[in-house]
Amino acid sequence: MFWFDKHDDRAVFGGIRSETITVTDHSHREDGTRTLGIEPAC
Repeated sequence: MFWFDKHDDRAVFGGIRSETITVTDHSHREDGTRTLGIEPAC
């Protein structure tokens, strides 16, 4: 979900998920992984 101006009352944001994901990314660390943290922007 995205918006151009999150302070604009016309924008609706519905992302409330919170999770941590480890993905393959050989450009990041020695073991070729990257950890992504996804959290609400409230």
